[in-house]
Amino acid sequence: MDTSPRGGVSATDVYDAANSLISQGLNPTQVLVRNFLGRGSYSVISPLLRQWRQEQHACAKTQLPEGVNEELVRFGKKLWRCAVETANHQVVTERDQWTVEKNNLIAELEEFREVVQQLEGEADRRNDEIIDLKQQLTQSRVRCGELESQLSATEQKIKNSMNYIAQNMEPLRHESKRLKAENERLAEEVQHLRQGYNR
Repeated sequence: MDTSPRGGVSATDVYDAANSLISQGLNPTQVLVRNFLGRGSYSVISPLLRQWRQEQHACAKTQLPEGVNEELVRFGKKLWRCAVETANHQVVTERDQWTVEKNNLIAELEEFREVVQQLEGEADRRNDEIIDLKQQLTQSRVRCGELESQLSATEQKIKNSMNYIAQNMEPLRHESKRLKAENERLAEEVQHLRQGYNR
């Protein structure tokens, strides 16, 4: 854009005047632009105003295709829904697995307790077997504790993953809002131009 002053009026002056008139719902004709500026000759204003219209027409062509914003919104919602469903399914699956193994260990603990109680009343010759079973009981308790810790860690990890997913959805939401606002702005400019040409 040529911004050098011509006859006391620059392209920036004409562009600003035209944009101001558009914002007021007026068609920026040469007369209105000159009246707005309060100076300048038509021979200077005319080519600058023509140049402004050409650039406005070029900008109007960059408008996003109809329905793009809606598709972005639908995609964002679908992506979020899939992420949540996947995370929930993983939580349920792993929790079920840990629960089953924990319940099996609890059942084994009860069996070991019964065996220990029975063996404790028998003769000394069973002492070695009792000691071995007590060791197994201790190991089972340790394993049960480890599984509980793993279950807690897994749930925390899944929670962190869901938070990460939620945080990464924010840029998509912001971009969708930005595109929608930009689309609306361009549509308004095109509408103003059409109204101006029709007058």
